[in-house]
Amino acid sequence: MELGKTAGLPLIGLNYQDNREDAQRWLSYFGDPYRFSVYDEDGALGKALNVEVLPVTFLIGDQDEILVRHDGPVAADSFARKFLPVLEATREDGK
Repeated sequence: MELGKTAGLPLIGLNYQDNREDAQRWLSYFGDPYRFSVYDEDGALGKALNVEVLPVTFLIGDQDEILVRHDGPVAADSFARKFLPVLEATREDGK
């Protein structure tokens, strides 16, 4: 939730093999940081992304390439260590 508020990045959720209504109810109750969520009922997208552990977070580049993959919750230290350097380098390249 904090990442969605402070990072200035569009977040896209993946409802991976969950009951759609339960997931929507959970997001309504706890808050929804996502620009939109993709419903992956049969897990095909998750399997294509080699998702084995949840949560998993991907940083996707402008050319739709995976720049960073992080398995597990994203905490402030993991965001600073793994994501920030890539984001800063990407922004510098885009000047």
